[in-house]
Amino acid sequence: MPLKASLPELLLHFFLVQGVKPASFDKVAIPEVKEIIEGCIRTNKDERYAIKTLLNHAFFQEETGVRVELAEEDDGEMIAIKLWLRIEDVKKLKGKYKENEAIEFSFDLNRDVPEDVAQEMVESGYVAEADHKTMAKAIKDRVSLIRKKREQRQLVREEQEKRKLEAEKQQQEAFKAPQSQ
Repeated sequence: MPLKASLPELLLHFFLVQGVKPASFDKVAIPEVKEIIEGCIRTNKDERYAIKTLLNHAFFQEETGVRVELAEEDDGEMIAIKLWLRIEDVKKLKGKYKENEAIEFSFDLNRDVPEDVAQEMVESGYVAEADHKTMAKAIKDRVSLIRKKREQRQLVREEQEKRKLEAEKQQQEAFKAPQSQ
């Protein structure tokens, strides 16, 4: 690293190389923001978010007045994940939903369909029928991101396991070579 690096660059380098998260990381209260930060500071560069992934993240998407966020950190194992639907456009507020609140719902990654979940919210009186497609798209985008993140993690785990097995095989071969001579 060049000697002229700024303090933030040095800290980022330290976090990436040493695997030490910033002390303030646990103070981040919004799971979606925490997810973005965590995705950017992973020590394994193959696991870090690529810029394309970041730009496609729901957090950086066009404002539709509707946002779907993680309500809890995704451990990569849960089939049913908790999500928050936030309606930021006051004109879209309806019935039971109040400004600055979130509708928390569970989404089963194996069975649920975004359009059906959005329709259930319409039928429950949380959102207007006119906003059904916007809600469904927001849910679909978030679920797609979660699936992509999980697939990426799985690929990295498989690659790490493959490297580990290859290293063990090389060690065994190196151990056997002197004995056979």
